[in-house]
Amino acid sequence: MAALTEPLEPAEDYVWMADHSNQIGPEKTLVVLAVRASQLPPPGKALRHEDMRVLAVRPGTKWKREDMAKVYTELAAKYGSPRAVLTDGAVELREGAECLKTPSSDTIVLQDFKHKAANFFQAMIGKDERFTEFSSLLGRTRSAIQQTELAHLTPPGQKQKARFMNLAPTLRWASATLWLLENPVARARQYVAPERLEEKLGWLRPFAPDLAAWRECQGVVDRGLKLINEQGLFRGAGTQLRAAVGADLAHTVSRKLADALVKFVTDAEDQLKVGERLPMSTEILESSFGLYKQLERQQSKGGFTSLLASFPALLKTPTSTTIKQALNRVSVKDVKQWVRDNLGNTLTSKRQDTYQEFKSSSRSATKIPRPI
Repeated sequence: MAALTEPLEPAEDYVWMADHSNQIGPEKTLVVLAVRASQLPPPGKALRHEDMRVLAVRPGTKWKREDMAKVYTELAAKYGSPRAVLTDGAVELREGAECLKTPSSDTIVLQDFKHKAANFFQAMIGKDERFTEFSSLLGRTRSAIQQTELAHLTPPGQKQKARFMNLAPTLRWASATLWLLENPVARARQYVAPERLEEKLGWLRPFAPDLAAWRECQGVVDRGLKLINEQGLFRGAGTQLRAAVGADLAHTVSRKLADALVKFVTDAEDQLKVGERLPMSTEILESSFGLYKQLERQQSKGGFTSLLASFPALLKTPTSTTIKQALNRVSVKDVKQWVRDNLGNTLTSKRQDTYQEFKSSSRSATKIPRPI
């Protein structure tokens, strides 16, 4: 929490990254990180946690456009308007940032490349009958073989949310399993009867042409993400992306996906000044949420707790000096007040209250009345 009170170096080239994280129940926590464009790692180097500054950690149950606009406005009043706001594309995060576009600022709003690529990918094949059938058979196969001698061939679990951001492991599994079906001498088949393998996994054969197209789409996304993560967004990024995905794509759907991504990046770079380079990936923010979940461990299943106050410290490399300064700047009383103001009654405290009330009620109900 002390990190939130540190002064921010005045500058006009800050890039804000904003996203929400939720665990259980309706509550989501908004986190806003900042980094100066002029202090980005050189091309080829990824952002590190210590490069980022935490501007806000705000739990809440309602995050509409007007709620986000209020937070953005407060942060701009405190730190100055940013050069750019980068989000995953969620409407409330993206459109809420429009309030920062004023005559006195040159703020632009950017979308994360990976999320946009997943949206394009989903739009192109998500409702396709072949993909729908493939997904259905995949789920049935997972249930059918995970407790059998075929367990080592169990397909990866599918996430209903953000499935197209995590499709690569499934496509890799399908490719490896198809190869296995065509190679009887493979070691992985040593303890599996051929008829059992065919019975449970032979359904993949007719999908071979579809999988080839989907793998090529995934390759387009992977090469684009590598470029954006290593180089960022700059004038000419669209041209480099076109070269990176290649001109020899064999499938119509992958060519359409490449065209859509190149246009998306080109439109974004048109907003940049000459010589400017900005981040276009929120992976550093997503990994920050991962750090917090590691800190919580089992508590992550019980909703947000007072540990949330420690989130900003996770991105800093502690030293004896910085720890001493933090303790001098923020007291235990300050932390408790922050928790009361921002968290109120947590899910865990509500659960404890429920059980305590039940226990008291049960004790009263079983109390034997005194004889008159």
